[in-house]
This record gives sequence, C-alpha cells and structure tokens, in this order.
Amino acid sequence: MRSSINPLINGWLSKCLDAANEDERIKWGNKISYELSSLPKEAVSQLWGKWIDKYWENRFLGIPVPLSPGEAGTMVNWALELEPVFPLVIEKIVSGPTPRLEREGGTFYYRLSEKEIAKKYPEDVTKLLVFLLSGTDLPFYWCGEVKKIYEQILTVNLSPEKLRPLNEQLIRLGCL
Repeated sequence: MRSSINPLINGWLSKCLDAANEDERIKWGNKISYELSSLPKEAVSQLWGKWIDKYWENRFLGIPVPLSPGEAGTMVNWALELEPVFPLVIEKIVSGPTPRLEREGGTFYYRLSEKEIAKKYPEDVTKLLVFLLSGTDLPFYWCGEVKKIYEQILTVNLSPEKLRPLNEQLIRLGCL
C-alpha cells in the first residue's frame, strides 16, 4: 500500500490473484481494508486514483480472475476506509455483482452506522443499502444496525422518492 510501485502495472498483483484460491483472495481483501484504515485521507484518495479504481473495474471484468460474491463482500468493506472518494466507490459497488456479506454483514452495518457516513453522503448510502439489502434473503439479523443508518439518513431530509426503494427493502426484511 505504501509502495511507489503500482501493482497493476507491475503485474505482481495479477499473478498473486491468479494463483490464489477464493479464501486467500478474501483474506487479501481484508488486509487491504485494514491497511486502508491506517492511512491518512490524502493517501487513500491517491491510492484510489493510482490503482484501486482500475483494480475494481478489472475484477468486474474477470481480470485476472472473476470476482466471487465473497470477494465482492470484502471489497464493500473498503468503502468505509475510502471515505474521501465514497461516492465513487459506491458507484463501483452498485455496478458490480451482488456481494455476500454473510459473516461480516453485522460488522459492516455496525461500522457504517458508527462512522455516520450517511450524514455526509445520504444519497450514496441509500443507494448502497438498497443494493446490498436487495441481494439479502431472510432471515436478516442486522435490522438494528441498519435502522441506525436509516435514522441518520432521515436527518438530512431526502425526498420520499429517493427513500422509497430503501423503505421497501427494510419492510421486506422486517426492519420497518
């Protein structure tokens, strides 16, 4: 992360991902999230422009290997650390495959509520929640965390039209 070498141009990342199984790629994705959390906001923005944005695009295209739902779920967690470019990250997430947040779903929703990102980016968080929740089946165990995020969104007075899809998902999952 702190290297001046671009892992996409250099090629080492593609080789590693190609050789790794899904569990190893998920572990790597979790390490990226951890590393991003330790960086200043300026560095996070630079990394997004330097290679993370293109990496995300490549993985959606199956380069070097198709993105699994588990990996996509891990990458959703990156959004919490990529706050300086949060709207751009959300556009990537919602244009990709449905992520699997089974194990880390509660942690993700809890951290999203604690960081109060919804107060700063209410439309983007709404879009993200609609995308994630529409790919979620019952039973859904994180209504409490999601309702906290929903309450943060409500403080910024989004229009009823923009809230409708989120309301529908929350009702479907028994959270409202």
